[in-house]
Amino acid sequence: MKNVEMSLVNIESLPKLMHDYLECYLVVRGTAVAEVNGREYPMGEDDMIIIPPEDTYGILGNGDNMIAHCRVSVRYLNDVWDGFSACRIACNSVCAAGEQKEAFREIRGLFMKMLLIQLQRSEGYPFEFMACFFQFMQYLILHFADSRGQEEKREKERNSFDSVLRYVEDHYRQELTLNQMAKMNFISPQYFSKQFKQAAGVGFLQYLNQIRLRHAVSDLLLTEDSVIKIALQNGFCSAKAFTESFKREYRETPSDYRKKNTQKKIVIQNRIIRELPVDTEDGITELLNRIRRYEEKSRKLSAENLVRVNADSQAVRQLTLPAKIIHINHLHHVQNFFTIRQLEILQKRLDFQYVYCEAFCGPVDTLPPEFRMYRYYGEYKSLAVLKELGLIPFFKIDYNKVRRNFEAMESYLAYFEGLLSYLKETFYDWPEGRWMFELCDSGSGKPGEYHNFMKNMAACIHRVFPEAGIGLRLETDRLGNVDKGTMELLGGLNDLGRRPSFVTLTGWTAEAGPCGGSDNFEMLAGYHTHLIEQACSGLKSAGMEGTPLYMVEWNTLCAADSCALTGSFFRSALILRSLIKNADSLAGIGFWLDTYHALTEESSDNRHILALFANGTIKRPAYFVLDIFHDLAGGVLYEDEHLLVVRIKKDEYHIVFYNAVYANPLLSVEPEFMEQAKKKYALELRHMESGTYQIKKYVYNNSSDGAYYHWDRIGWPEMFDGEVERYLEDAIVPGTTIMKEPVGEEYTMHVTMEMNGIVQYRIRKM
Repeated sequence: MKNVEMSLVNIESLPKLMHDYLECYLVVRGTAVAEVNGREYPMGEDDMIIIPPEDTYGILGNGDNMIAHCRVSVRYLNDVWDGFSACRIACNSVCAAGEQKEAFREIRGLFMKMLLIQLQRSEGYPFEFMACFFQFMQYLILHFADSRGQEEKREKERNSFDSVLRYVEDHYRQELTLNQMAKMNFISPQYFSKQFKQAAGVGFLQYLNQIRLRHAVSDLLLTEDSVIKIALQNGFCSAKAFTESFKREYRETPSDYRKKNTQKKIVIQNRIIRELPVDTEDGITELLNRIRRYEEKSRKLSAENLVRVNADSQAVRQLTLPAKIIHINHLHHVQNFFTIRQLEILQKRLDFQYVYCEAFCGPVDTLPPEFRMYRYYGEYKSLAVLKELGLIPFFKIDYNKVRRNFEAMESYLAYFEGLLSYLKETFYDWPEGRWMFELCDSGSGKPGEYHNFMKNMAACIHRVFPEAGIGLRLETDRLGNVDKGTMELLGGLNDLGRRPSFVTLTGWTAEAGPCGGSDNFEMLAGYHTHLIEQACSGLKSAGMEGTPLYMVEWNTLCAADSCALTGSFFRSALILRSLIKNADSLAGIGFWLDTYHALTEESSDNRHILALFANGTIKRPAYFVLDIFHDLAGGVLYEDEHLLVVRIKKDEYHIVFYNAVYANPLLSVEPEFMEQAKKKYALELRHMESGTYQIKKYVYNNSSDGAYYHWDRIGWPEMFDGEVERYLEDAIVPGTTIMKEPVGEEYTMHVTMEMNGIVQYRIRKM
């Protein structure tokens, strides 16, 4: 465009010149040294400088740099706004400090966006370019311009302190202290510090350090002196002090910087500047990645949504994850082809510990003892699959079903002990001490008989598997309160010295009330916490405080109305928040493996809707929640209702933002409600070790990994169709961005979360 020229260039040398333009330079890659009005400014990646027309400047670079350049006609700017001539632009990121760094992030992002528009040349791009240009100029004037009157005032302030600044620049090689300088000027150190900052724009020590580093960079690039010699001749007390200061400023060691940017000493006489072709896919992609990074860093933040966390602070607590349990209907279902595929997928990524399933409740074939291999073949086959996958059996034995399938309890106990003996002989190399046996009663109405059943079963299991875990199911009412009869039974067992090695709970909210009842949702939000607190209180009153507690079935939504309604209500953040809140209180958590089989096997009972797979290999949102949760074990640096920051190990952090909203599912189809439920949040991770980091960002929301959302989009076809299954499997994935970025001492993340959406960052130093 005639009045605004923009290009991507490589600059080796640009001789000193006077000019009639507003010149803007941003180093995209590599390095350069700008000399403005006789002062040198070493520029690294992301540094930006804007030179007004009254300044004289030159640039020295190397053959590998990539610099975005914009030249704007000052006459044009005066025509657009007659107040421009009264402004003095001062935009130089090399000298930026404090709050000004945030402003540079914004201006860089706008500058790169202008360049991309110019290069892509989409239809109507001149209008888009000029719109972005005027936004750039407005931001520049608001944040980097002074009126001539202000500039004159500042110039007077600088002139009054000019001799001090000149002294520092002339004697930077010597040992200089603030107290020493204050004494030389016959003022107190406090007043000197204040006046110096007003005159120089930064504090005394920072100003001194910038001058020393600026000269040191020139020595690194233009001489062959050793690092220690350069350090000492530029005022640093040691090579170590020089290296630490250099790394803070340039994000790498002096030696690495020299290797990457070595250049011969050049007298800037010839103009060597080349326009670079970036109309390739790689060139555009590189610019897109940088623009995305600038945009993320530069959004304006308010006090309400910005959290600052020190990466080097001591952890407030250690987050220890409970064991993960896969819940299927029956032990025999392990042999199902799709079940095996699903288990293989889970073990490859999420590393579950247990499979919880009903077993040993009959009926059984009446075969003589010599044919016991065939009598127990089903159990053997299923357990062989679990062993191959590295999973431990967690058996559910229901007295009510045993009672219906066996006329005499003696015959059942004989069958059961014979089965256990066979399994011990067959799986002799499988440590039975980790096997778990849960005893429960789904509704016999005979507590006395159930009590005797438990005693006999415990004795039988201990005879064959003396190290195995034997536990009891805690029954609860519709509000999550533990059944009094169960607690009395626990107390009696404890008094008899038969204390269970664990207890189990089911955390499904289907009995808490119908979906349409708006009064229930506040109660549902804290359902799991209330349930666990009640269980722990009951165990304490029974003298069994500290007994491991396993929630073998997890759900987060009242599901009494319909499968479709609960399926369409996206609730990933609800699941994650509840897991994080209750992780320390549980020894294990269980999720149903497959929605389809859970529903068909249990007939009309649709409370099992929360599962890891919809059908086949089609993942449901709960799978991705566990994928997030799986990687959160570590030291918690910060947590609140929407954010968790965990240090996994040195220089590796996992950050999760989540927007948990427990609302009537019917509202989830109302656009206005969904818009109001969105939440913006930001985190500034500070005091990080400088260096290059790999940053992975994952966005989980209804449009990315909401299974029912994608199924609805294609018209609810038959899910068993292979093509449909492949489409859904490919479509249901979180939005993913992977970047490699140089990070100084801080990194800022900005997110906008939909209702019950999650945004996860995994940050690791490379």
